[in-house]
Amino acid sequence: APAAALGGTTPDGLVGRAAQTHYRFPADRERLQAQYRAAGVLRDEEVCLQRVDGSPIWTLLSMVPIVYDGEAADLGTLIDITERKSMEEALRRLATTDALTGVANRGEFMRRLGVEIERAQRYGRPLSLMLTDLDHFKQINDRFGHAAGDEALRVFTAACMGMVRQQDLVGRLGGEEFGILMPETETGAALRLAERVRAKVEALAADRGEAGVGRMTASFGVATLAGEGDAAQALLARADAALYQAKRDGRNSVR
Repeated sequence: APAAALGGTTPDGLVGRAAQTHYRFPADRERLQAQYRAAGVLRDEEVCLQRVDGSPIWTLLSMVPIVYDGEAADLGTLIDITERKSMEEALRRLATTDALTGVANRGEFMRRLGVEIERAQRYGRPLSLMLTDLDHFKQINDRFGHAAGDEALRVFTAACMGMVRQQDLVGRLGGEEFGILMPETETGAALRLAERVRAKVEALAADRGEAGVGRMTASFGVATLAGEGDAAQALLARADAALYQAKRDGRNSVR
């Protein structure tokens, strides 16, 4: 009965259901069965099951061989750790996400940058990096206050998130500076994306007066991985140099 309740049903509701239907990912059952056959026991294996309504249940599964009513059998026990997993996920988000804007924080962005550079170099694939920040952001804070500045950052982030692809990563690197990591992207495509984001930010501010700060623009610097041996810091330095050039050339531009 407790196991049935955990699955959101009754003991009668369990009868006749295929074992695979209890697993969120059916391949997990095959993996655990193979492990049990090899070791003869399972001890606190973390696995995601699902209730009859399809909602997930995270559990610790243990299994030992027993003799029941004179017959060989297997005894499995489940411990519900769904709440613990939810807390772990919340802590992970706190550790990897910028609290103000909801995008990746600097630490997570740099970690992913390293991972994607390694992947791109291993398989000979293109990768580009965009650095961007809001123009005259200090003036926004000084004139309208920090609350308006924070809202401007959120508006800016939403514009970026609305333009990038699913595989791209947006991160806040500090203050008003953001990065967009673009796997599988050559220089031309990266420049076109940067220009679309630039135009989107300018149009939002001009047309709608977002954040109560009137016109808002941003500058962009783009760099592309140079091939084997290129490093994250070198790629960042080139994108930063391009961003500085955009600022020096009058802002609200892509370089």
